[in-house]
Amino acid sequence: MNNIKEYIKNNKTNIIITVIVFTVFFIINNIQFVFTHGVAPDVMFFGTDHYKAGVWEISLGRFGLTLIDKLKFGLVSKQVIIAYCMIYLGISTILIEYLFNIKKKISVILLSIVIAVFPIFTETYFFLYCADSYCLAFLLSVIAVIGIKKYIDTNKFKYLCITIIATIATCSLYQAYLGLILGLYALYIITNKKDINIRTILKTILIIGISVIMYYLILKGIL
Repeated sequence: MNNIKEYIKNNKTNIIITVIVFTVFFIINNIQFVFTHGVAPDVMFFGTDHYKAGVWEISLGRFGLTLIDKLKFGLVSKQVIIAYCMIYLGISTILIEYLFNIKKKISVILLSIVIAVFPIFTETYFFLYCADSYCLAFLLSVIAVIGIKKYIDTNKFKYLCITIIATIATCSLYQAYLGLILGLYALYIITNKKDINIRTILKTILIIGISVIMYYLILKGIL
């Protein structure tokens, strides 16, 4: 996406601020968890060193978790998982700034702090065996929204593909973030009044609908 490259080039200072502020507050918020034995009860049941998603996750429609666990050989390391979560959420923060064209430094700082310490993410870290996958789902949700925006603006097929793939991947990891895609895009069109019209809304619903149908078709094929 050329516009993202241009945004990065023209907003290096804000991106550096985001990286520093997000990293500092993320570490402050989670440092005790990283070095203590804070995990959810089901993590104790599954084990904290090794876990591979299987039939149970697939039955929940989260077949993407099995692929992620295969790629990391089922290893569950608290420090590594938290590092992945920090990277995924940090990138998400920068992409959200790009999506909403946030340039004021105070807004950049506040957004970085909010995402770094947001309670729903802090709770997610307690489920070590899937925390990184859920944070990846958050990143994919943001990418899906950017894909929708770019497709609506340019009508280019590649952005439609990005949106559909990102939405399917999001649902395969954590279906609840489908609501994030819808909510984040709704917030985008509300804050960009020029884009609000029936055609845009119907087009967006159609894109998301196609993505969800394809997700369920893949799920049915796997089941």
